[in-house]
Amino acid sequence: MLNDEEFCDVLREKGVSVDKALERMKGNKNAYRSFLEEFFEDPDFEALSAAVNAGEVGNAFDYAHGLKGMAANLGLDEICDKLSVLVEILRAGRMEGAAQAYAEVAQAVRVVRTDTVD
Repeated sequence: MLNDEEFCDVLREKGVSVDKALERMKGNKNAYRSFLEEFFEDPDFEALSAAVNAGEVGNAFDYAHGLKGMAANLGLDEICDKLSVLVEILRAGRMEGAAQAYAEVAQAVRVVRTDTVD
């Protein structure tokens, strides 16, 4: 298991804005790590996937929008950007392109999770 500094270094290498997020957490690396772990285990990811697959625009929007805010606060810029694309598709009341946008979110999540939280 990586110590907190190694953990942060790996995240930085993956393009995560660790320092920006740590500022919000008053430098508490342990809390940051804990919040990241919670984010990646959030059941809203599964609910978002299910809503997208079922064509439930409103539910999918709510889940994507909430996850986007959390990603932004945690410095997960790439994930946040991918969620923003999905949110805007859903905000327009469309499902066209939503499955592909969700797949890109899921891939961005896998990239950050690998060798850090997993």
